[in-house]
Parts: sequence; structure tokens; C-alpha cells
Amino acid sequence: RYGRGVRIDEVDMARNLAAIASAARDSALVIAYLHHHHWASDWYQLPEWVSGVAKRCIDAGASMFVSHGAPVLQPVEIYRGRPIFYSLGNFIFHVQSEKSTWTAAEVWESVVGVCSFASDNSLIDISFHPVVIGGEDGLEDGVLERRLVPQLVTGDSAVRILGRLQEQSARLGAHIEISGNVGRLQAR
Repeated sequence: RYGRGVRIDEVDMARNLAAIASAARDSALVIAYLHHHHWASDWYQLPEWVSGVAKRCIDAGASMFVSHGAPVLQPVEIYRGRPIFYSLGNFIFHVQSEKSTWTAAEVWESVVGVCSFASDNSLIDISFHPVVIGGEDGLEDGVLERRLVPQLVTGDSAVRILGRLQEQSARLGAHIEISGNVGRLQAR
């Protein structure tokens, strides 16, 4: 059988989990972050191993888990009252050639997630503000090199980005309400 698999180095994982637990004991708000390049052929499908790592980090005491691998916005999950951001997509994405294949709008879209925590590091809520690298005008510009920085977007672009995040996150039990150009997830 042919396939690609990922195997976690358990010694390295144990060392990282111990560091998370140590920081959490000091009452610090701990953010565990993972950057990887092992995504499914469908960028919107979450690799099972990433979910496993995320939940182990939360179990060790992380206040949130943030991951980035697939270059698109992926869902948010709430696990044990803590947020897991499976991929926030891109905030900086420099393309060096007009012949680039990175032209799909989703590669240039993301959200800024603003988390509110109580004094005991428990999540209160998250607001999601949609952004596009290069702004809405950038999506229409065929010269990718001019898409430099993320800009807040409104209207149809905001609805599209937030709607996709809402739909994907609902499959994982996270319910995002959209009002205007902002999405909001209540922890309770």
C-alpha cells in the first residue's frame, strides 16, 4: 500500500508537553504553536495527527493551540474549553513569480482571532475579523507581488471568509455567530 504518514517523535513530544505543563503551573497563559507542511491533498481536511497533538498540548495545560500547515484558513475547535486554531492561513505570503499557482482566493484570506480570557486563563470568547493579503482590491490584481499586507475586509469578502470558517468549525462543534463583518464564538 502506498501512502504518506507522520510519526510523532515521542521523546520530543514529551519534552514539549513538559515545558507546557511547567509554564501552565506558573499561571502563564500558554500558547502552543505548531508549523508543519504535512497537509491532506484537500487542504480543508485536517490531518488526524495534528488534532492529536493539539489535544495533548491542551491536556498538558496549554491555554490555546495554534497551528499552520495548509496555506488556507481551517476550522476552530473548542476542546476542554480551550481554542484550537487548526490553521490561520497566511498573513504574509510572498510570491516571486507571475507564473505562481498560488492564485486561489482562499490562499490570500484569513481571520484575526481576538481571544478574551478570564483571570484563570479560561476562554470567554473569540471574535474573528476577516482579512485578505493585499485587501479586496488585491484579489482582483493579477500581479501577486503587489499583495503585501493583510487588510480588514467587509461586505461580500467578509461574509465569504466568515461563512467558510463558520461552516467548517460547526463540524467540530464550534458555533460561530456572524454579525456584520465580525464572527463571534462564545465559550459557554
